[in-house]
Amino acid sequence: MALADDLSIPDNIAILRGLKPTEIERDSRGVEIPARAAFRSYCLSAFRADRATAADVFAEYPKATRIARFTVRDIRAANCIIQNEEPPKGHVGIYRKDNPGQRISGGSAGTIARSATLTTDRR
Repeated sequence: MALADDLSIPDNIAILRGLKPTEIERDSRGVEIPARAAFRSYCLSAFRADRATAADVFAEYPKATRIARFTVRDIRAANCIIQNEEPPKGHVGIYRKDNPGQRISGGSAGTIARSATLTTDRR
C-alpha cells in the first residue's frame, strides 16, 4: 500500500516527539533546541497531542528526556506527510512526501527542527 498524507489530520494539531539527550543541542545563545538529526528517519515516530499526553510519549520512549512539540502544518511545510498509526493511542508516522520509503531529507528535518519547541523535561 502506498503511503499518502492523511488529510483527516488537521494542520493545527500539535505533534509530540520524544527526544534523547543526544538529540538536543544549543543554539548560539546557549538555549537548548531540537537537533535536526532528531527528525531524520525513514519513519519519524510521534504522537498527536489531542490523543496522547507527555506521559504516553515517555512510556513509549523510555530513553527520552524531553519532548519536541510542532504542528501538522510544520510537517507539511517541510514536504513530509503524516499517517495515523495507532496503536498505541495517538501514534503517528511522519514520512518524506516525495519518496516515503527514503529517509527524511536534511532540509526537511531542519525545517521541522526549527519549528519545534522543547517542552516537557524528564531529566
